[in-house]
Amino acid sequence: MPSLHAQTFTVWRGAEVRTTLAPVTTHLVTGAQGYIGRYLTRELMSRRADATVVGIGRSVRDGVSLGGYAYERADVLDGAGLRALLDRHRPECIFHLAAAPRSGSGATITQTNVLGTVRLLDAIVTIDGYRPRVVLASSDGVYGVLDDNQLPASESAPCVPVDMHGASKLAAEHMSRIIGERHGVCVMVARIFTVCGPDAAIHLGDLGTTRDLIDVRDVASALAIIGEQGSCGETYNVSSGPMTTDSTPPGVSNASRHYGDVTRLHKLGFVQQYHIESGRAPHQSPEHT
Repeated sequence: MPSLHAQTFTVWRGAEVRTTLAPVTTHLVTGAQGYIGRYLTRELMSRRADATVVGIGRSVRDGVSLGGYAYERADVLDGAGLRALLDRHRPECIFHLAAAPRSGSGATITQTNVLGTVRLLDAIVTIDGYRPRVVLASSDGVYGVLDDNQLPASESAPCVPVDMHGASKLAAEHMSRIIGERHGVCVMVARIFTVCGPDAAIHLGDLGTTRDLIDVRDVASALAIIGEQGSCGETYNVSSGPMTTDSTPPGVSNASRHYGDVTRLHKLGFVQQYHIESGRAPHQSPEHT
């Protein structure tokens, strides 16, 4: 049944958008078994004792349920299946993390990243009286190669992606904006920079290259904050800000410098807790990492 939380109307780019301002307790995470998805699920469960999270993905672990967490196998390209799942659970906030690997074919990347996003949003708008908050996980790859005078990259920086992954993410952003404005869905975009953290493999290459690395635990925290506090129609860089040395990930153009402006994210209350230098939170002992 629809959420019973207090709601308000917000004007978003000329459209009247119903958005939940009361604490969100029911979430859905696509790509829940992915690296970021696993940490985001834990983060959402830890923020409220009454939180419930429905995770979906292509893993065969269908029907897994533990505490307030439930996992269901689902395909983001299956519009009818998504509609039935959303109508059954009515999550108040959806985090769309499902994405194709960078190494996939152009057709696979386009289908999953663009068509999968459209299918999800189309499923939402066909359910009467249901308008959740949606956080779309995008990528810093949408910026492409920026000149030094355009760094740190702000959310208003020109977007000229140089690979299929970045292009598909930018297309998904545009499609989400159009559908959101047309149908009154509160969509927020999180442009996630290079993710590191526990169990993450970092492939070393040209150490003269700089990348904006952010710990997966901080990414999870940032996404949760955007889901709770973000403004409809807004885009947020999810990054650490300072440059750190790393190689260029496979399939990404070799831009020598790339780091983001996180002013908008900080205004929501985000504070980075984990740093690449130590791999753990400040003042935290190694055994607790």
